Amino acid sequence: MKQPGFRRYYEDELAYLRELGDAFSRANPHIAGMLSQRATDPDVERLLEGFAFLTGKLRQRLDEELPELSHGLLALLWPHYLRPLPAMSIVEFAPDPSGLPLTLPSGTAVAAQPIEGISCQFRICGALNVVPVTLGAATLEDRPNGAVLTLTLNAAANTDAAAAVAGGLRLYLHGERDARISPVLLRALLGDMTALRVSDGQHGVALPPRVRQVGFVDDEALLPWPENSAPGYRLLQEYLAFPERFLFVDLPPLPASHGLSGAVLTYTATLARPAGLPAPIGPQHIRLNCAPVINLFDAEADPIRPERGRIEYRVRPPTQRDAHARVYAVRRVRGFVQGQPAPVVFDAFETFRHAMPGGTGHFFRTHLRPATVGRGADVWLSFVDGADGALVPGADMVTADITCTNGQLAELVPIGGIDQHAAGSLATGRFRNITPVLPEVPPPFGSDALWRLVSGLARSLRPLDDVAMLRQLIASYDFRAVQDDQARRRLELLLGGLRDVATEGFDTMVRGIPVRGREVRLTVDRGGFMGLGDVFLFATVFDAFLGVYGGLNSAWRLRVLEAQTNTEFAFPTRLGRTQAL
Repeated sequence: MKQPGFRRYYEDELAYLRELGDAFSRANPHIAGMLSQRATDPDVERLLEGFAFLTGKLRQRLDEELPELSHGLLALLWPHYLRPLPAMSIVEFAPDPSGLPLTLPSGTAVAAQPIEGISCQFRICGALNVVPVTLGAATLEDRPNGAVLTLTLNAAANTDAAAAVAGGLRLYLHGERDARISPVLLRALLGDMTALRVSDGQHGVALPPRVRQVGFVDDEALLPWPENSAPGYRLLQEYLAFPERFLFVDLPPLPASHGLSGAVLTYTATLARPAGLPAPIGPQHIRLNCAPVINLFDAEADPIRPERGRIEYRVRPPTQRDAHARVYAVRRVRGFVQGQPAPVVFDAFETFRHAMPGGTGHFFRTHLRPATVGRGADVWLSFVDGADGALVPGADMVTADITCTNGQLAELVPIGGIDQHAAGSLATGRFRNITPVLPEVPPPFGSDALWRLVSGLARSLRPLDDVAMLRQLIASYDFRAVQDDQARRRLELLLGGLRDVATEGFDTMVRGIPVRGREVRLTVDRGGFMGLGDVFLFATVFDAFLGVYGGLNSAWRLRVLEAQTNTEFAFPTRLGRTQAL
């Protein structure tokens, strides 16, 4: 349920003072005679407004059922629940006209055109090789017993196309105006491809028909994931927040002795069945040199000067840089004492370094509260000892290294608006975002935080053999559905499309050792999705989630059955927390 903002509480308290106070005064003139009189003195008005501000904050805290307890436990066990979802998009990089390849490491910064004088900062998620080729043509032809997908690559001037893509080729399946196209292409490439061949017009080479879906390994993560959070839940949260991030695939590299040359290269993929695309495709539906980006940047918070008697301090982003900036995470806290060159290091209390040799015994904790102005959250910092007791930092000044977002400002960036070079960035040449920027979503504050914690504990102790529990698990990670009516409707359709889930044990061998595994059989209705392609996309993410959800040395196998068409998607056996066997 969407929680009212602080302004609502403030206005309610002020109205209560002015309206009901007048009625109470008329009924009890001997004890509250002055309460009915309208104040003309600005100092009295300031007093009333200040009192309404304080009581409004108190009422908000009470309605949230004292979140300090549940937030503290969440910070220990599931800290990702307490982080917002930053703004996200997909950026396409133009190849270098000179034909030189470019490698962009994960975290490379790009910027958007200024809005209100501020250029929103984004970073790419996962390393990207910008290859000096363009996609000249893309066709998919259905045949009675299958289909053929053809991609024609054109190299930059004086560039050999085969040399440019020798290490592999990443594709982004871009639906453009029809979101149904991308999942259908994903299913065709991952589930139906039986042969893959590449040719320069004179010679051809067969490649293994194995395509890798991008986004499941840790170094391709879209969201920075806390060390004390289970990594499998990242996959669910990213899918629900931004499913397009799982529409990237890697074609296999060319063999060392491929013998191909020239400026034009053609990939031909043979599919086992007709793809059934809702519309013909072209180069606009399959993009090269693309990467997901997220609105995050590192900064140093305004310095804190510790005071006796004060137990917490608001972490303030560098407001002179961006008044819209919000704190995403606190990465490091240090204290400085005049005359001492070495800083006092404060460890995060949740890192459990309390008894480690060489520990300082100084820790910090962060607390989140709904923002007083606008959406989002304010982050507060407190200092504690190893027993979680209040601590006055023995430092003249404390600094915090933080990761920030541009808050609500980032959602105003249009398509094509992320095209500016960030200071010191390796991203050169031309680039632009080809998808809308999804707005930032604050963490779901409210009185249900403790119940989410309890249900999370229960889920971690039970197998996924109940469809109601699976629905609850998925719903608890869709932050966008808490704030947005359209996202809430999509979630309702998705949950309604999950009909049944059952598990059954099986035995398998892993490196010569017998292992007991569980097969998960999920029955879905495509009415909750955009078609079979969308069912397949969900199934790939759920399969990867099961590979991490299972404990060490446990085997998992997923089968997804679409009830209306009786179509089944079967995935290979996975060992818990490892890749497919």
